[in-house]
Amino acid sequence: MRALKMNLIFAIIIVGFSLLCLSCKDIVKNSEEFQFPNIDWIDPTVYNEIKKTCRAYWDLNNMIEDTFEIKIKEGIGYVIDCDGYLEEMLYRFSILVDESGKWINDGRTLKNP
Repeated sequence: MRALKMNLIFAIIIVGFSLLCLSCKDIVKNSEEFQFPNIDWIDPTVYNEIKKTCRAYWDLNNMIEDTFEIKIKEGIGYVIDCDGYLEEMLYRFSILVDESGKWINDGRTLKNP
């Protein structure tokens, strides 16, 4: 009887520990934040607004960091491009922002495999 109780306690501890490990795995995965590149040719206040806009319009967990780029759009502001996945398909996502980094328009184009 004592051995049965010990086995039951051991099983409960193992199951509890397993559930805890699974929860920690999700926390670690979600804490891997998109790393915006260091860009020094844009005013830091504007760049912070651009990053804020990207966070609002893109699921950064599905974006490919090394494809992130910003281009000047004369007379308007900037175009931000980044490849990413939506419903398991690869897209080129774009956001058009004004000179202060505020959203104007956004879209996506399906990339060829």
